[in-house]
Amino acid sequence: YIRENILQPLGLSATGYDRDDLILPHRVRGYRFENGAFKNAAYLAMSVPHAAGAIYSSANDLLAWLNALRGGRPIGPASATLMMSDHGHGYGFGFAIQSQFSQRHLVHAGGINGFSVVLSHYPDADLTLIVLANIQGAPVQKIAHDLAALYFGIARDAAEDISLDPALLADYVGGYRLDAGR
Repeated sequence: YIRENILQPLGLSATGYDRDDLILPHRVRGYRFENGAFKNAAYLAMSVPHAAGAIYSSANDLLAWLNALRGGRPIGPASATLMMSDHGHGYGFGFAIQSQFSQRHLVHAGGINGFSVVLSHYPDADLTLIVLANIQGAPVQKIAHDLAALYFGIARDAAEDISLDPALLADYVGGYRLDAGR
């Protein structure tokens, strides 16, 4: 359904749902950096993350996807606006909504065994940065940040002052437990 009703109509030929039996031309292997050396990333069957990481794509297709969303496809313009608007806590539907370099900034980042990605979009400047890495934990967000800083003429060493409400920070104080013993 996704291929026939979304990907093909939008021309996203390098995007799809990954499966172990699928042969993908130009498929990239994933790595991790451990103890000063690169190692193969741990195997992960794409049926495990399912919709939370089993989609493969290219930078060109990710840009085409963003442009389609901005144009109200495959969802309507009203839904696209909702998707890219802050609904509280700095998040829309799929995008973190931020301010960076005095610019409105939409960002979606992710990673999975052997891979890291960020799609960083400044709608008012019509600037989009897509950083893909086949290294788990690669600093893709820092790379996108530094490239945007160059574009906006911000000195690389310039520190941005961040001021947070102490009451907001107090909400995060406490004990966190994943399960018994952790």
